[in-house]
Formats: sequence, structure tokens, C-alpha cells
Amino acid sequence: MKEVLVSVWCLTYNQERYIREALDSFLAQETNFDYEIVVHDDASADRTPEILKEYEEKYPDVVHGIYQAENQTVKNGADRSWVWRLQAAHCRGKYIAFCEGDDYWLDAHKLQMQVNYMENNPECVLTVHDAVKVNVEKGEAKAMHPYADDCDISADEIIMQYHGILPTASMVFRKSALNEDFYQYFLGAGLGDYPLQLFMVSHGKVHYFSRIMSAYRYMHADSWSKRVIADSKRFVVHTLQMIWLLKTFDGYTGGKYGDSTAKRIKRFETSIFPLYCKYASLEFFEKACEQYDIETNRRYHDEFEREKELFTQIFAVKADDLLGDIRRLCQEYRHIYIMGAGAFGAAIAEQMKYSGIDFEGFVISGNVEEGKTYMEKPVWGLKDIPHALDEVGIVVGINLEKWPDAIESLKAAGIKNYLVSAMLKGFMEIESGC
Repeated sequence: MKEVLVSVWCLTYNQERYIREALDSFLAQETNFDYEIVVHDDASADRTPEILKEYEEKYPDVVHGIYQAENQTVKNGADRSWVWRLQAAHCRGKYIAFCEGDDYWLDAHKLQMQVNYMENNPECVLTVHDAVKVNVEKGEAKAMHPYADDCDISADEIIMQYHGILPTASMVFRKSALNEDFYQYFLGAGLGDYPLQLFMVSHGKVHYFSRIMSAYRYMHADSWSKRVIADSKRFVVHTLQMIWLLKTFDGYTGGKYGDSTAKRIKRFETSIFPLYCKYASLEFFEKACEQYDIETNRRYHDEFEREKELFTQIFAVKADDLLGDIRRLCQEYRHIYIMGAGAFGAAIAEQMKYSGIDFEGFVISGNVEEGKTYMEKPVWGLKDIPHALDEVGIVVGINLEKWPDAIESLKAAGIKNYLVSAMLKGFMEIESGC
């Protein structure tokens, strides 16, 4: 067998619509070195294995397939160490270029450029580059542009992802950097790209090229993005997996990047918070967490316990009294409205809905076009509320920065019966902690 400098590492499952484009983009690379393409098919139920075998027959010295008879991802759950160990054992190159079967490369000189840099910069363990992000569902594409110019990326930037994710299909890394620590500590969160970036930046330099050289497809039927975003349970579990990963990373690095890790954990907790709107009852939320905890074999048990604790702390109330102040307002006044037809008003409306508390609509301080609705409820201007004001109770659902103007608007409209719920105060605390 000929000696290869780079192994193209491709994972695929049910990607018959995309795998040809990926393979063709690998084969189109113009290099002064030999490379191989190692594709792992995880028991696809479509024609992906047939297509892969077709390429193996046509390019026997370059394309090598690994075929599973049973889906190993389902069998192994969130643990991804099995596939990384297997794939690494089949890759013979000094460098590994990563690209999943639904992504593809755009530049025929991509591998040569990244390998040249790494050959000349031995302290560099990972290179990445700009890419096009393709929303298959909407038929839209735009450049990701995490950075404007070529640069080294700091550990803080890798952890925080200030400018968004680094394209998975852009990664070329040194195979020698992979070791038992990575397999043992970093692959229990159900994915491999972000853990790899964390691991690599703790072992050397990460370099970014501003040149667009790959395409990242997302929001198609079998994509990770589609599955997670469409399923609130998956999103909750994914978020807690990321928190678990960051805690693991913090322990592995001896707290070296503790400030950044703590900030990123806080951001993940903030991102999960809107889903709490669906769990107006703390009891219901606790039962949901317990169910997910069991389904994930309690691997993220501490994270689930933390979220339950955070949920209680945010509202600073018992489960039975979570909406107590709003319930009392409803008992006192015949007509209940939420002030604010935005994210905070919607969050309060969702909590009320899930708790069986009805309200008549939304109000805003400005003018409202006739027939306007929000969340299938009518929207009124404060001066146009169609009821006697002494029979109206207003639940404020406005961003903290706009409270003074909101209160002034209520007073100007002659409304005295308004409430800033403990729930909204909890939302504000989370927002201020972003």
C-alpha cells in the first residue's frame, strides 16, 4: 500500500442525496502528496452503502469503506469513543481531514494549503477555515465568517465560540495529537467536533484561514441540527451534555481556562431557559428531568440536578406558588392582559397557558393596527382597551431596560392595576447573567 500523508475522515448515515458530492469534492483535491478517503457508514437504510461501494470499486487505492451491519450510534448512545477509535485505527495519514457525508469541500487546494501550514508550524495541532452555511430547508446559503482574517484562535475563543461554530468540514488535525485522554474524557457528549476543538487547543495552536473552502449543510431531514432543534427534549439533553463536557474539560485542564468555561456554562444555561416556559409546574419539570436522566443512563445526573435547582432559585418560589401572584391578579380583576408582544410577554403567556390561566390578549404602549394579533390573541393599545379600567389587570412582560417607559405609559393611560410577576424578575436575572 502506498504511503499517505492525509486521511480524509468521513462519517455517513442515510445520506444518499449528498454522499456523491462529498466524495467527489474529496477526489477533486490537487496535492503534491498522496491521501486516502476513509468512510464509515453506520448501517444506513438508504442507498448510501451502495454508492460508497461504487466509489470503492472505481478508486480502490483511495476510497476505503467501513460498513456496519447494525447501527452503532443507537447501540452506544452518547458515547462516541467507539467510532473515533475505529476510524483512527483505519486512518494511516499523519494528518486527518474531517468532513461528514452531508457536507462537502469547495476548494481543490484546501488540503494542500492546510497541510503546508502545519508542516511548517509544528506547534499547530489543528487548522480550520471559513465555510458556506447552507440551510437546506429554506434553500439559503451564506458565509459563516467566524473571523475576518487569518489568525490563531485562542482557547477562550474556542470555548466561547463568540463568532459561532467553527466549520466541522474545515478541520485538519494531527493524528498524533489524539490519545487515550481524548477517547476517555471528551467523547461522552454525543458529538465529536467541539470536543476535538477543546482538546486540541489544550495541546497546541489552532490556526484559522479566512478563505471559504467548504460547505456546511444543516436543517435537512436527517441532520443533527434538524433533530435537535425540532425536539425540545433533545435540545435539553444536548445542552446538559455540553455543560457536562465543559466541566470535564475544566477538570482535565486543571481549571486553566476556568473563567471562560464558567462563562460558557452560564450561556448554555441561559439558552435552555426559554424551554422552562413549557414547565410552569416545578413538579412537572422535575418529572421531565427524571425521565431524561433515566433515558441517558444518568450520565448527566449532576447536570439535571443543577437545572432543577436553578429553576427553583430563579423564581424563588415554591412550585405551587410559581404563578401565585398572577392567579391572585386574575381573581381580583375580570379582564387580564399581558403588556408586551415580544419574547418576555410570550414567555409569560406560555407559562399561563400551560397552567390553565386564561388572559384576553396583549397590550402595547404605541398605536396598533386594526385586527392585529399575537399568539392568536388580540393586541390593543393601552388607550384602546375595550373594558372599564378598574376591571382590568395588566401583567407586565417587558424587557428590564424598557420598564421605566412601560410604567410611565401605564400611568399615562390611567391604569393602576399592574403586576411585575416574580416570573418576569426571574427572566431578567437570567438575561443579565448572559
